[in-house]
Amino acid sequence: MKRIVLIAAALLMSGGVFAQPREVIPTDQISLARGQIKVLIFDEQIGRINVVGKGIIEAEPQTDKQLSIEGIGSGSSQIFVFSNDGKQIYSAAVVVTAELGRLVKIYGNSKNDDPSAGHTLVWCNEFGCGRPDGDLSKATAPAERVRIR
Repeated sequence: MKRIVLIAAALLMSGGVFAQPREVIPTDQISLARGQIKVLIFDEQIGRINVVGKGIIEAEPQTDKQLSIEGIGSGSSQIFVFSNDGKQIYSAAVVVTAELGRLVKIYGNSKNDDPSAGHTLVWCNEFGCGRPDGDLSKATAPAERVRIR
């Protein structure tokens, strides 16, 4: 009986059987639109790349210290980058959306600058602004004014 108590005490003190796993929390966050690519440059050589959540992002080394990440499907994923000696050198939670940006209303854009006259809709993202209907590549007609009645 004494032997069982000693073994149980040794196991409790070492944390062996009763040890709980710790959650791995990525140190960085990346937001991408589908089709958008980000390139990361590291100080150390890349040894291994692990992507959790397949079908959301593709990550490929471009050189021994450069990595490209492309959003290929909507959702969330995680990426872990390890050096040649197995040390984790980078981790990130990656969120891929259908399209990164927002709809912006521009009021008072006539010569009278009357805000109640209506507004023009423009789609803006981190690269610039354009038509709200992204399916059309270039303007086929002037922007339409929307009047509030």
